Amino acid sequence: MEAHVLDYTQRIQIVSNLKPYAPKTTDITTVASEPLTVNAGETLNVKKGGMVKGSTLVGNGNLNMEDTGVVLSDVKVDNGGSFVVRKGGVVTSVISLSSGSACKVVNKDVVKGSIIILSANRLIIGNVNGGGIVNSDITINKFRKVTITATSTINCGA
Repeated sequence: MEAHVLDYTQRIQIVSNLKPYAPKTTDITTVASEPLTVNAGETLNVKKGGMVKGSTLVGNGNLNMEDTGVVLSDVKVDNGGSFVVRKGGVVTSVISLSSGSACKVVNKDVVKGSIIILSANRLIIGNVNGGGIVNSDITINKFRKVTITATSTINCGA
C-alpha cells in the first residue's frame, strides 16, 4: 500500500500519491441468500435472473432492481441511499426509507410488499417511461417529495 505524503513545506499543504475515485458497481444475476450491504460509493444491480433472499441495507449507496431482478427480503434504505425498481424488477418484501433516502418504482415494475417512509427525501411512483405498481400499503411519517403519475397503480391492502 502506498503511503500518502503530506508536504508541510508548501504554504498550502499538498497530498500526493492519491488514487482517483472509482465507484464500485456489482451486478447480481444469480441467487444471493446472504444479507447484503450497499455502502457509500457503491451500486448494486440485481438483474437478468438475479434474486436477493437475504435482507438488504442500502446506506448512502444505490440499489437497482431491473431486467427481471427480484428481491424477496426486506430492504432498508438509509443515510441518503437510493433504491430504484425499473425495467421488470419485482420486490415482494417491505421497503423502509429513512434519513433522506429515495425510492423510485417506474415502468410497470411491481412492489408487492409495504413501503414505509420514516424520514425520506422522495418517493417516485411512475415516470415518462411508465407507471409503477404498488400492491400493498404505503405508510408515510415524514417525507420531502412524493410523485405519483396518472399511469401508476396503488392497491393498498391488495
